Amino acid sequence: MSIPAILDRNQDVRVIRGAAFRLVMKIKRKDGALVDLTGMSFRWSVFDARSTMFADIRATGAGNEVAFPMTGTQSAALVGIGLKHQVDQIVENGFAPWLAGSFTTSVGPSAAVGAGPSSDILAEVGESSGIVIVSAAGAAGITPWEAAGISFAAYDAQLRAPAVEAAAQAGADVDAKLASVDGILGAKADNLIAPYGGTARTAQQRAADVVHSADIAGIDPSGVADSTDGLIDLFERASNAGKPAIVGPGRYRVANRGPALGGVYAMLAASLFVQCDPKAYIFADNLDHDLIRFSVPSTGVESPIKITWIGGTIDQSNQKVSTTVPFIGSIPPVNPGVSGTTDGISLKMLDASGNPCCEFLRIIGTTFTAGTHWQVAGGDAAIFPGSGIKGFAIVDCEFYGSRDTAIYTSDDGTPIVGEGGTVENCKFVNCVEGIAFKRNYNKFSVIRNKFTNCVVGVRTNRVSGGQLFAGDVSGNTFDKCTIGIRLQYSLYVSVMNNRHINLGCTGATGAAYSPYNFLAPVWFEGSQYCKWSGDTGASINPPHSAGSATGAYLEDYTPSDMPNGFPSLFNEITNITIIGLKRLFLETGATDFTICTGCVEHGTTAPPTIVGAHTIYAKLDLATGQRTLGALLLADGTDDVPSIGSAIRPTVGWRLKPTGAAYGSSGTTYFEVFTDGSPTMSARPISTNIGSAALPAHTFNNDLTTGMYRPGTARVAFAAAGVSVMEASTSAFKTPFGRIRAYREISASGAVSIATADDLVVIRKTAGEATTCTLPSLDQQGRRVTIKDGKGDANLRPITIVVSGGGLIDGRTSTTIAAAYGSRTLFFDGVQWNVEATGLASRATIATSAVAAGTTGSTSEVTLATIAIPALGPNDAVEVITNWSFTGSTNTKTLRVRWGQSWLNFAASGATTVRMDDVRRIQNRGSTSSQVGHANASTSPGTGTGTANQAVGVLETSVATTMTITATLAVGTETATLESYRVEIVRAP
Repeated sequence: MSIPAILDRNQDVRVIRGAAFRLVMKIKRKDGALVDLTGMSFRWSVFDARSTMFADIRATGAGNEVAFPMTGTQSAALVGIGLKHQVDQIVENGFAPWLAGSFTTSVGPSAAVGAGPSSDILAEVGESSGIVIVSAAGAAGITPWEAAGISFAAYDAQLRAPAVEAAAQAGADVDAKLASVDGILGAKADNLIAPYGGTARTAQQRAADVVHSADIAGIDPSGVADSTDGLIDLFERASNAGKPAIVGPGRYRVANRGPALGGVYAMLAASLFVQCDPKAYIFADNLDHDLIRFSVPSTGVESPIKITWIGGTIDQSNQKVSTTVPFIGSIPPVNPGVSGTTDGISLKMLDASGNPCCEFLRIIGTTFTAGTHWQVAGGDAAIFPGSGIKGFAIVDCEFYGSRDTAIYTSDDGTPIVGEGGTVENCKFVNCVEGIAFKRNYNKFSVIRNKFTNCVVGVRTNRVSGGQLFAGDVSGNTFDKCTIGIRLQYSLYVSVMNNRHINLGCTGATGAAYSPYNFLAPVWFEGSQYCKWSGDTGASINPPHSAGSATGAYLEDYTPSDMPNGFPSLFNEITNITIIGLKRLFLETGATDFTICTGCVEHGTTAPPTIVGAHTIYAKLDLATGQRTLGALLLADGTDDVPSIGSAIRPTVGWRLKPTGAAYGSSGTTYFEVFTDGSPTMSARPISTNIGSAALPAHTFNNDLTTGMYRPGTARVAFAAAGVSVMEASTSAFKTPFGRIRAYREISASGAVSIATADDLVVIRKTAGEATTCTLPSLDQQGRRVTIKDGKGDANLRPITIVVSGGGLIDGRTSTTIAAAYGSRTLFFDGVQWNVEATGLASRATIATSAVAAGTTGSTSEVTLATIAIPALGPNDAVEVITNWSFTGSTNTKTLRVRWGQSWLNFAASGATTVRMDDVRRIQNRGSTSSQVGHANASTSPGTGTGTANQAVGVLETSVATTMTITATLAVGTETATLESYRVEIVRAP
């Protein structure tokens, strides 16, 4: 519809909600003359406190007018503004026939047009320039009074006339919870609507007391059309009017992004009460944002608000899974999204100044379902009571398959700390976690809930900030949970009278699932002064094993911002009954000082319980009736009043003292054990006679000739049946038959590590293979180790000795036993290992062949054999024996042995010479990088005298190297053949 009117500071414009219309505007000068707008471009933007509703609607002027086309969606959006800003101005006699939109307009020529109107033109329309009022009902294109054929004054008078109707209860409440609703609806009637929002009264009559989903345009209870905008309208209108929001029976689809972060995004300026019919079913349709989110204006609220939600079902099964859910790497979501939050009901109630705006949140009797199991579920958390909520109570709710923690409480890391959260009588089935209190959330209670097949039932999670404290987890049942209660970085949390059965959860297929390496009813992670009391724990879920099940697991908390960790200390475990688990509790890391008393372990598989140095532990074993005391901390005593004494003789007993402990009677000390500040305990010397082999000084009552005696200064000996069998001194440990050296024989395959206790290691492997022996990089100065080839095959399968971490042996990285029955004796000088003795000198053939290899048809140098040379010692040698045949002619045939350089360089050129035998001996000259050998002149093919000097080399042989045997022909039609060769290593002794 066209509204040909000038929008001045006092004019209202009325249109139909959801209908398209054109807003025609004129601009006049101060003198009243209209401006010619032909060809000028204009834009119109509408804003509210949350965001731009729509922006840059553009139009081009024609004559004195510019017309802005508005769609039905945009007219409906104006209603959302009105709910927040103008509802108080239009409520008349308890009715709200009009929904008004207040807006700020900015009207002016676009920059592309050039210069705009002159400065005396009213080109700006101010914030208080009137309102666009959108009618909620009436024929399209006309107002309700036009449809009725009456004037606005007459229509207004009708609305102001009081309605005459007897209030009556349309039917009995079907649920006792509606008793509280009746009081809220006011004293006009016992109940102005039928149970759970029936439509016994007209929409206009209901509007006096409630805001009902049946009366909101844009809400489709059939689930076919999207109800996102309608539900926003319902909640915001009810909040602003101070009336309950009634969600009637039906399926309500939420698929749109909504005006802010997505889904139903309602901005609340006042308290909200939502009552859902038991058959009210709100479900996500592939939504990649929160399903329902409540927030407050950035400017805050006049007074703290309260939010109550009762009944209905929230279905997240077809909601996208957020990017922040647990175990997303190992268990990929079935419907992944890109949003960081896809909760069921999310509440963030801080204003822009960081003030909390929600006094209290209640959610009662509501069902949240995300799927049959979290591994195949949709969504994120079911309920997110975020920052700005001072306290909450979630009661009688059910949660199925939550992909993240079902109830995820957090203050978002702001200075406003949530506290006073209560979860009571709820059921959690197949969720990742049931309840989590995060980021400083304090003073919480978890009471009488049931957790079934959850990875973790209840959890405190620091994430960032300080410790969580003052919580109560009591009277709950944990069935098939991997961890019942996980307390991270918490103080003064009481865990009492819970029941843990069938430890260990299963995945969607029924297989055992545990992201941790243990099962436990309670996990203390960097928590202190917490108490676990009165719980019972019994049995393991069959897919899991009792071997990893511990009643309480106590460990340090080690986040990245605490490099030294934060131990669990001073926690108390009392009156716990554990049946069928591995142990009652386990301490790891610096965790200590646990007080554990009055507990019962029955059928544990690996007692005793592992405890810390300062832990008090008392266990009663039902099978034997035996009570075990782990540690008892007592005060120091005196000589007359012992710490541990006799009730009959109170002056006799043990007394604790700063330097140790003593035993005495009536002030006299007979025996004392002292520490003198050292970390180990030592006893005062007990003096006795020197003794002898025949009569030892320290002996046994039933064998006086067997024991210990002192044969001389700084010597101690042992005797058996009056005969000396062993003696020790500062320099030796020997028997009558000589010194004792620890012996170990190796027969298994693989590398050998020399242990601290090894003195003599004999390699006698069953399988034929070379062996690497590794010495420790550090050892006692003077330590000696002998390694011997006990099988006699080291000449074929050498034994290489190296040092762990690349350490040195005589300045080299290794030494090798290459002689049959050879050995190496090494000692450590405090810095490196040294070879003390190598046994016999050894000779070993490392390569040999009698298969002819020759060259013909080429004048290039051809390699006929390649030999791998192992690492050599500073005095080791290599011998090469070759046998050649070649064409008898005056043409040159050059035969070479190359090892870093040419050691044989023989040129055969005699017309009648057809063969040659050669022996080359090349030896290290006291250094692994200096060699000497036979002259390599072309006239010196073997041993004996000659005119050429010896050949010398500088090849580094402490590492493995390569030797080649080659031949070169001057004439390609001739031949040169390596008939046979043998290469030997000669090891220095």
